Amino acid sequence: MSSRYGPVVYIFAFNTIAKPRSQRSDKDYKIQCVVRSIRDHGFECIPVRMVEPGYLSTFGNEYLDQFGNAWQTFERDVDSPRVGSGLRSSALLDWLQSVRPCAIILKGSYSAMLDDIAKMDSILVIDNSGEVNQRSLRRLVVADVVLIESEAQREAVSRYLPPEHVLRLPKQIPACFEPADVVKTYDVAVVSSFVPLKNHKALIPLKKHPLRIAMLGSGGLEDQVREEWRNATAQVDFLGYLESCEVAHVLQRCRLLVHPSLSEGFPRVVVEAFAVGIPVVGLKKVLDDPVSNEFNGLLVRERHIESAVIGLLNAPDRLRQMASNARSTFERHYSRDEFESAISSLTGIIRSLANKPLPRRNRQWPIRIVTLIASPSSMARAARDLLVANLPESWRNRRRIARQKPARPQQPPT
Repeated sequence: MSSRYGPVVYIFAFNTIAKPRSQRSDKDYKIQCVVRSIRDHGFECIPVRMVEPGYLSTFGNEYLDQFGNAWQTFERDVDSPRVGSGLRSSALLDWLQSVRPCAIILKGSYSAMLDDIAKMDSILVIDNSGEVNQRSLRRLVVADVVLIESEAQREAVSRYLPPEHVLRLPKQIPACFEPADVVKTYDVAVVSSFVPLKNHKALIPLKKHPLRIAMLGSGGLEDQVREEWRNATAQVDFLGYLESCEVAHVLQRCRLLVHPSLSEGFPRVVVEAFAVGIPVVGLKKVLDDPVSNEFNGLLVRERHIESAVIGLLNAPDRLRQMASNARSTFERHYSRDEFESAISSLTGIIRSLANKPLPRRNRQWPIRIVTLIASPSSMARAARDLLVANLPESWRNRRRIARQKPARPQQPPT
């Protein structure tokens, strides 16, 4: 595809043990949607994966994608840290220097390469689907454009970037997630990995009710959860890991989704539940962005999950209205039209910035400022240090002298 601009490179990096393609199809789907849409707007777009050493020799040609050409794939440096600062690939950095892209979109554990990429002339776009916190802000503020998924993320990032350069890019899910006129064979769906953060123990009070529950997912705690539900009154089907459309078919046969996770960025399964038209029950301050309490679901404290689920299942009219609201939420905020509008805005910003002379932006000062003031515990100290640094030398000396403690008088020898 010809364009008077350089290519757009979309880098997806991850710092977990590499998994076969079948276990990452959801993430691949979003990248495919982004790449296709950017290409439709007149840019060449190259998808790139950065993987663990040995991945290619293990999985080989499974990296062929749906566009008719292979993903560009680079292995991380063997000595790259795996925890804390993300991944680094010298080969990828060398390749970027040779390709000279007009824009680089980063998604995943990219922080170890961020300083190197920020020095390039390319427009820097960060696709942030996780929680915006003090640690992530240090990375986000060096970007020209930040892609977010929720209004809470927008509010946090817009303090440090021009609001028009913070774009909400809705999650995209396959078309098989849609309402279906089928018999509801399950009362409750639980879709998450069996890990401590997903908080399956919060569901234990439901075991004494005659419910039909579908649990989807896999993980290290699966055997423990199975044992906890062994003698339950509730009928529980452990369905394991399922592909996207298989998840859709299960959700279509459920009356509601319960998602008791203790922490989330923006969970895909909530959007999938809205797409098929079922409400969501989750924890306050965890799902308060996608879920509107009493509209398309319920937000409760952990100890109230049992009463919320049973109360909603026993109120069919209320449940039916919330299900309708859930589907309307999907159509209003997560539709393909919303996604295409966001990509159109992104490509417009890329064209605008590409036509500006270099340097387009000083990417060093935001790092220093956010490092100083992002953490609430350091705000007072940072304000004091900035104030003192701007005082005249004579005032600084006077302040230093005033703070010195007077020397204790020497006791005469006895």
